[in-house]
Amino acid sequence: MTILHTQSSDKEIVEQLLALAQHNKRPDLIEQIHSAADIMKLYPYTERNNEAFIEECVRQNPLCLAWASAELRDNSSIVEEAVAEEYLCILFASERLQHDIHVLFRAIRDSECAWAFVPRSRREDIEWMRGFLKVAVKFCGAGQMRHAPFELRNDRSYMLELLPYDCRVLRYASFNIRNDKEWIDQTLRLGYSIIRYATSAIRNDLDMAVWAVYHNPYAFFSTPHHLKQNKVFILNILWQHPHLLHHVPKPLCYDPDIVMLAIRQESIRWT
Repeated sequence: MTILHTQSSDKEIVEQLLALAQHNKRPDLIEQIHSAADIMKLYPYTERNNEAFIEECVRQNPLCLAWASAELRDNSSIVEEAVAEEYLCILFASERLQHDIHVLFRAIRDSECAWAFVPRSRREDIEWMRGFLKVAVKFCGAGQMRHAPFELRNDRSYMLELLPYDCRVLRYASFNIRNDKEWIDQTLRLGYSIIRYATSAIRNDLDMAVWAVYHNPYAFFSTPHHLKQNKVFILNILWQHPHLLHHVPKPLCYDPDIVMLAIRQESIRWT
């Protein structure tokens, strides 16, 4: 999917880069394109196959990669440096490097938009995507799971592997997982505050809501309003977290049973 040939003239390179900027709605690139062109005009054409020269140019302006020889567009260190600064530079890389996991990761780390350039053959390779997404989530956040195939978003063990990196991955899990009471219960026991990403049926379940707050008091703030007005729910959570009385809504915060339980449990904690 390389868009520029090494035989292209300087004028053709600039025109194609400007068209690329317009297509991707990147007016910020226009000045950078002309700056790269100005840099390359200063040196003879033969320098475009000089590794040290192109490496220095890319360091100054990643778009200089568009002027590099075919050999240097296949140089992983140069291409990685370019895409780390500007993900669109992946379009100037050799076909081999456009499939390279390190190049793709650096491009995606620069911008999630780079997913548009992940080759279809890679996207359809479930095992490749399994490893790639794990690294992407670890370093770039849960939002990378938007690009995961359904097989991975519906894989309970895989989703569990990703939770230590970012609990928000559950937002992108399949409905089957988010509605799996047993799986949600397992993650809560492990200390992950993920109840907010479960289905409404799970979030409105009294026992699950109590269990979630028991393991993580911050889950109280994700509890549906009607449960916060439920005396049974409030009494259950105050056994473990009496300090949450400060966040219990009126009129329950004045209920004698609730207040006395909170005072008793708080005093026990300090004895």
